[in-house]
Order: sequence, then structure tokens, then C-alpha cells
Amino acid sequence: MRPLKVRLVQYGILALIVIVPLVSYIMNPHSGPPEVPYSDLMKWVEQDWVSDVAIQGEIATGHLQTGGEFVSRVALPAQSSLVDLLRQHHAAVDFQAADAGTLWRLVAAWAPALVVVGALAYFLSGVDTALRLNAEKLDGLRELLAPARTVGGDKSAMQSD
Repeated sequence: MRPLKVRLVQYGILALIVIVPLVSYIMNPHSGPPEVPYSDLMKWVEQDWVSDVAIQGEIATGHLQTGGEFVSRVALPAQSSLVDLLRQHHAAVDFQAADAGTLWRLVAAWAPALVVVGALAYFLSGVDTALRLNAEKLDGLRELLAPARTVGGDKSAMQSD
């Protein structure tokens, strides 16, 4: 078995390998197109800046005439007015079925956290095992030294004679 210090260094490196990407993911979770408010989207459509929009559930993704992309949240009641406005301004409209991969997205979102919890559980079990082994060694040493103490210099044993 490896010494405790070596194992702790290995677990520290493993923790860094897991934690650094997780922190990076949390700090910058999405690098897709910018999300714009619904009111800005309506202004852009009125100014003929929008070339096409695809609506999937309450998410509207689209392209600007300049080539840029955007994402906007559009509540279901407001979708009909957005579609009417898009048609008036000759922008293409596409409705897509709701995404069936929501469960997989949820699993993918929680996967880094589950990996961290698993790594910590593995790390703590190793530390627990190492501490238990060291405690057993210490108990063994105490048992070996116990007779030497009573014979060598335990004053309470000598005074009772």
C-alpha cells in the first residue's frame, strides 16, 4: 500500500482535474447566441432586421439580416402576435416540435456534479481506510508498549506494593 502522503497528493490532483472543468462550466455555461428580450425581438422585426425565426416550445431562435443569431423566450400567448408580425415583415417562420431530449439535457447538466460527488466519496473512502489502518497500527504499538510501561516506570503500580 502506498504511503498516505502520496495518496493524498494523487487525490488532490484528481480533485483538481474534476473541479477545474466543473468551475469553468459553471462560470460560462453556454456559449451560444445571445438571449434577447421579447420586446427587443419585436423591435428588430419591425425594423426588418430579422430574416427567419424558428419557434420550439417557448424558445425562439433566429437569424438577423446581418448574419447574427439570437435566442428569445416567447410565451405561448405572445407567439401568435410574433408570427403575425414576422409574416407582415416577410421573415420566415418555422415551428418545430418540442424537444424530446429534455431528460438527457437534465442528466448532462447534473453529470459534472455527480462525478464530483463520486470522486469525493472515493476520496473519503480512501482517507477513511488509511486512517483506520493507521489507528490499527497505533493500537498495536500501544499493546506492545503497555507491558513496558507497567514494568519500567509506572509509579502507581510501584506504590501499591
